Amino acid sequence: MTIGSLGNIYFVVSAKTVRTISGYQRKVAARYSEHNIVLGKPKLEFTGPSLEDVSFTIQLNKMYGVKPIDEFERLKEYVETGAIVDFVVNNVPVGSDQWVIKDAAMTNVKQGAKGEIYYCEINVTLAEYINDPPIVSKVVTES
Repeated sequence: MTIGSLGNIYFVVSAKTVRTISGYQRKVAARYSEHNIVLGKPKLEFTGPSLEDVSFTIQLNKMYGVKPIDEFERLKEYVETGAIVDFVVNNVPVGSDQWVIKDAAMTNVKQGAKGEIYYCEINVTLAEYINDPPIVSKVVTES
């Protein structure tokens, strides 16, 4: 069953493949300008919302039908080319805009006897990417 996607990387749970996310966090913030006041405390002026950030971890295990190094290379390509992607969780687009992958870090790497990576976790950080005009929502269907 497909439970979401990041560009053309699908998060799935099936009899053959498990590729899911955990530790999902979404951050919103505001921007303020600070104006100094002579002999007084500065005043804040709201200047607008900041871009949203999302972070999560992808756990990859060769036993569950994925090749961890290949999955990392796909994310690396997105990072290095500045790919603008849709991010969908539970068949619902996250946010009203698209996303870029700011970074992807491979951690907790486990290697087999011949040095091949059979397990890893990839910590991913996304940043909201504002498109003009707004994008049309994408619904993920089971593949």
